[in-house]
Amino acid sequence: REYAWTVEVLRRHDALEAADATRLNEIGRSATLPDLAKRWFTNGNSDPTIEMLDDVLAWSLRPFLIRTAEVLQQRGAFGAWTRGICPVCGGEPDFACITTAAERLLICGRCQTRWPTSQFACPFCEEGDKQRITSFATPDGTYRVTACQTCKRYLKTLDGRVAGRTVMPSVDSIATLPLDAVVMQRGFKNG
Repeated sequence: REYAWTVEVLRRHDALEAADATRLNEIGRSATLPDLAKRWFTNGNSDPTIEMLDDVLAWSLRPFLIRTAEVLQQRGAFGAWTRGICPVCGGEPDFACITTAAERLLICGRCQTRWPTSQFACPFCEEGDKQRITSFATPDGTYRVTACQTCKRYLKTLDGRVAGRTVMPSVDSIATLPLDAVVMQRGFKNG
């Protein structure tokens, strides 16, 4: 159901052409959907020839992934996990936050799980040499970007000590789109 609703919402708001929505709906009713979803979950992409399929899979599966992550986090199932991939779904961080206690948390782009990480190391390649990490903040200090010279990837972060609130990944990702443009112009790629 979530898959079909996602396609319908995208079509209703003109984010999909009618032909693409029809094709996505056909896939949603086909026996290949579980295999495509598994490929998306495992590899990060399913079939590049099908317009918006990965986005539809991500949005329609997110509620289930988030609920699974909530249950596992309540059980304290992660222990001392500090790696750069999500302990729940194996996804990469899409955003980060610095808590009022100055702890840096990574936030999974698929299931929204939050987990602690090193204050300075790159979560993608684990580069720990501060000379290889570029960091800058917005003028008010609310948002910062950490970019790695080694792997050429970057991560945006909300500094909760300055913002006075907790991170809202969906909202903060949109609010920081201008930062993406600046960092990409410098040769880095997002997460």
